[in-house]
Amino acid sequence: MIRVNGKVNKTTWGGRLADVDEHFENYLKDTGLSPRQYLDVGVSSGIITWDWCRKLKQSGRPYKMVATDLLFRSFLVPVGPGLKVLSDSHGGALQYDFFGYGIRSGRPRPRDWLSGVVVISAFMRLLYHWRLSRSGLANSPTHSCDFSTAIKLNSDVREIQLISPRIRGDEEISFVENDLVTPAPDDMRGHFDVIRVANLLNHDYFSVDSMIAICRRLKKCMAKPNSLLIVCRTRSDGSNHGTIFRLSEEYLLVPVKRIGEGSEIEAIVARA
Repeated sequence: MIRVNGKVNKTTWGGRLADVDEHFENYLKDTGLSPRQYLDVGVSSGIITWDWCRKLKQSGRPYKMVATDLLFRSFLVPVGPGLKVLSDSHGGALQYDFFGYGIRSGRPRPRDWLSGVVVISAFMRLLYHWRLSRSGLANSPTHSCDFSTAIKLNSDVREIQLISPRIRGDEEISFVENDLVTPAPDDMRGHFDVIRVANLLNHDYFSVDSMIAICRRLKKCMAKPNSLLIVCRTRSDGSNHGTIFRLSEEYLLVPVKRIGEGSEIEAIVARA
């Protein structure tokens, strides 16, 4: 597991949303809807998107799937013997490798202070900044450096794809790096019949106002009335709970089906 922007965990596993996919398929059968354009948001390695595509294939439904996340590629930067840093394409540290021991970046947890990991993390951060400076890629507070350049100029910097190797080359999924909190790109506006956001919109990651703003952004990506938005979350016990929303003629997100106990932010989404 790695942390993006020091806040959002990037992790997933196959079969995680199998029951969500089944509930959604049953909803389509009950309503007679035939969506074609799908958007899966915050997909991490893409495995759960691949699961969803296989479910759509089994149903015989034609579809086109776009999967987005903040990043799908990273760079492994050596900073000393046995010491490496996993970075995003802008130079932001995602994880430190200290002689094979992975250390998360970002704000330290209480146990990191007790174990001494915070000292190692600070040491690795200093080495990393030194390496960037030595390579002419000094990392500013806004992470402005471009590691595409680093690959060309520094042969020891290695690019690593964060998409699961099980689905590389799958032509039915287009992977697009996209920041959920920025304005929707023009080619995504009014384009999708179904949008799913799983394990991303919650109080651990975003404020209420931020979640409302994100949902309004997603509405702009929905094609027309009757387009669907699925918001769900996997609890610590492995159970999934979520809500399917339908875009009304009045451009409101109306809850139409609950999965488990429904989404914990259902009322917030409805306000968007």
